[in-house]
Amino acid sequence: MSYISRVLLTLIGTLALVQLGGCAYSNATAMSGPAAAHPPQADDAIGVMWATDPEGETYPEPGPGRTLGDITLSLVQRRFPSARIIETRNDNEALNRAAKNGVAYLVAPRILQWGNFGSISSRLAGRVAVELRLLQVSTHQLVKTIRYEGSNNSVTLGSNVPEALLDENFADAVADLLRRP
Repeated sequence: MSYISRVLLTLIGTLALVQLGGCAYSNATAMSGPAAAHPPQADDAIGVMWATDPEGETYPEPGPGRTLGDITLSLVQRRFPSARIIETRNDNEALNRAAKNGVAYLVAPRILQWGNFGSISSRLAGRVAVELRLLQVSTHQLVKTIRYEGSNNSVTLGSNVPEALLDENFADAVADLLRRP
């Protein structure tokens, strides 16, 4: 084998290890609200508000709050196809708008951490932490809360944006939010 072939094979092997060497991790923890609160039924109208950003953080529009809200909406629509976005990041305003529009339940995501992924040329490991709250609109009562965390402990050369950490485990967390406690 020539010197150039060995160098190329070594380089390819190193790139594969860099891409696959780390591990992705996600976890969801559910906490139920008061026993009197009921989860949504199949015919209930569901609203999803844009997520609030981490305290003290500001992002250019559309920003992660809107991105997370839109992703959450698409996942809620798997079970509730008529679910719609409530275009605000303020809980009280979202509850008021939802009530005016006949929405029975509101999914209120809150970003706790939205990872820093480094430069375009080298994507660094990152982390997202999200709290999903299900609120009964008529009573403003908390039905259920789920905290989701996703992280990638590897350095990758591909796309490694925070949304990539909202994987099927995040989809399962959203589905769990809408199930009975």
